[in-house]
Amino acid sequence: MAKKKYLLRQERKFNGEVTTASTTYECEESEIQGIVDKLEGIVTILEENTSLGNGATNNEVTSGLPIDSISMVHSEAKTKNFGAYGKPLLFKSTVSVVELQDLFKLHKPFIGSYENEKPDAVYPRVGNIGNL
Repeated sequence: MAKKKYLLRQERKFNGEVTTASTTYECEESEIQGIVDKLEGIVTILEENTSLGNGATNNEVTSGLPIDSISMVHSEAKTKNFGAYGKPLLFKSTVSVVELQDLFKLHKPFIGSYENEKPDAVYPRVGNIGNL
C-alpha cells in the first residue's frame, strides 16, 4: 500500500473538561488504523487530498492579507468560524476583505435545521503578517 498523510484528531473528556489533540502522520492506512485502535475518546481521521491543493511548489511569501478568522453569523444558528489555530491564514495580496465577505456569504456552514441557510453577515478579522 502507498503512504498517505493523515490528520488525526482526538477529543476526550477528563475531569469534566473536553480537550482535543491533533497531529499529522504519514503512513499506510493499516498503520494509522493500528494507532486509532489504541486511542481513547473520539478519534477522527482526515486523509490528505492533494488534488484539491493549488499545485504551488514554492512556499515563499513576501506579502498578503493575513486573516485570523472569518465569522459567519446567522440570526438563529450558532456562529461558525473559519480559521487556523494560533496563526493567521495568509490570503493572496490581490484578495480584499470585501471579496472574502462575498465568498463566505455563499457558504452554508450551519448544521441541523439551518444546514441549507447562508450567513446573514460575515466578519473577517484581519491579523498581523508578523504573526505568521
